[in-house]
Amino acid sequence: MTLNIRYFASLRDEMGRSQDALDAAVANQVSGIIAHLKDRDEKGWVLAEPFVRIIVNGVVAHAETPVADGDEIAFCPPFSGG
Repeated sequence: MTLNIRYFASLRDEMGRSQDALDAAVANQVSGIIAHLKDRDEKGWVLAEPFVRIIVNGVVAHAETPVADGDEIAFCPPFSGG
């Protein structure tokens, strides 16, 4: 029972790693994951910044998005294309 957490670009640099695996019992919404990581990791606060884009299973999400065992939750800084 695992939530797969991924960090991209500058958030990966801030967190000091590209991914985490959390027990699915930690949270049932993205906001719970962020709260857990803020409590556990001194750099976890960066995930709560309003500019951070949240993607759950490849779909843009928000803090109240539900999560379940096996989901992939990605945190991305703002990006642009051209």
